[in-house]
Amino acid sequence: MFKKTKTWIIIFALLFILSIALYALLSGKKPSGSIAVIRKNGEVYDRIDLSAVTKPYEIKIGNEHGYNVVLVSPGSIAVISADCPDHICIKRGEIK
Repeated sequence: MFKKTKTWIIIFALLFILSIALYALLSGKKPSGSIAVIRKNGEVYDRIDLSAVTKPYEIKIGNEHGYNVVLVSPGSIAVISADCPDHICIKRGEIK
């Protein structure tokens, strides 16, 4: 009887230690930053780490149908100009 109890204590102790180690491992990883992915015609046009941006800059993205101007700032991105009639992308505002 004591042997079964001792075995269960060891199993629970190992599971407890394993769960603490797993928690410490997973909580120690911090994301490197916010990555903005710009797509053009369904293809990845650019990937920008917004936490690495130090000064605002603009990207003009165009094709045969028109253009969009994207403002990349530290921690955010926004479409600031477009030649489409409804301007939904501009009305969306800044994405952080």
